[in-house]
Amino acid sequence: MSSKYERELRDILMGNRETLDTITKTMDDRSTKIYRHCMEKPFLVMRGAGSLGIDLFVFRGDVAFAIEEKSSSGTLYFTDDKRLEKQHQQFEKYAEEMGLAYIYAYRTKGRSGEKWSTFNTEKSHIERILTDASRLPQIPKTSHGNKSLHHEDGLPLSEFLTLIKGRWY
Repeated sequence: MSSKYERELRDILMGNRETLDTITKTMDDRSTKIYRHCMEKPFLVMRGAGSLGIDLFVFRGDVAFAIEEKSSSGTLYFTDDKRLEKQHQQFEKYAEEMGLAYIYAYRTKGRSGEKWSTFNTEKSHIERILTDASRLPQIPKTSHGNKSLHHEDGLPLSEFLTLIKGRWY
């Protein structure tokens, strides 16, 4: 079963008006405009099969990438759940072997404004879909070398959308 936030992200990218009305209520005008552009130029978003471990596959024109969705009310540490680290290693393997572009989309619970941030990983071929891949930050590591997701460390989803090739916005 998909999570509430996975469905929210899918609906944002597919341009679902009801979801966009709800999610943009506390956003600034620029971010709201970018999100709402998904109604005019929606993506096709498909859920990944459970055993694949990838949450969403996203397509539009010649752009295709995978998303792993995570959510938390604060910082999400991969060391708190060994499954996260194992899953991340599997994604890196997919990226390396198949040339896959994928991102982590992190939803912060209980936050106003833009709730989604995005992260790149070491082996993702994200440059295939972004005009400036250097703007998408890598998943940060703690001083002990452990991966963590914290909203402020990522690139807001609205900014990620502006970087997608094809001049869609």
